[in-house]
Amino acid sequence: TATNQTAELISSISKEIAKVEDDSLNISKMLKDSPPPLPLLPGWIMRTSRSQPGYVYYLHQVTGECRWDAPVQMSMISNQALEAVAKAAAAVTKQQQQQQKGKQLA
Repeated sequence: TATNQTAELISSISKEIAKVEDDSLNISKMLKDSPPPLPLLPGWIMRTSRSQPGYVYYLHQVTGECRWDAPVQMSMISNQALEAVAKAAAAVTKQQQQQQKGKQLA
């Protein structure tokens, strides 16, 4: 009957809405846990290191300057972003130290 079809349609739509809401929450959590990087200063690009697999470096296209730290304007960085960067840097440093210890033992 038309009433059953309408009920099924409403149920189906409700399930789709719930799925979209769940996806939105997952995306929000992912962005909160791992925010996108800050924009680089003009002229800078990010490159993957060939000598250090898994690492990136930053290259200034005009001057040829290279650096491991991202060149960003400090005025663009919030306290929350600074804390996130500090935590990430500490985790990377710890991971690198563990990798070095593993190489020394091998």
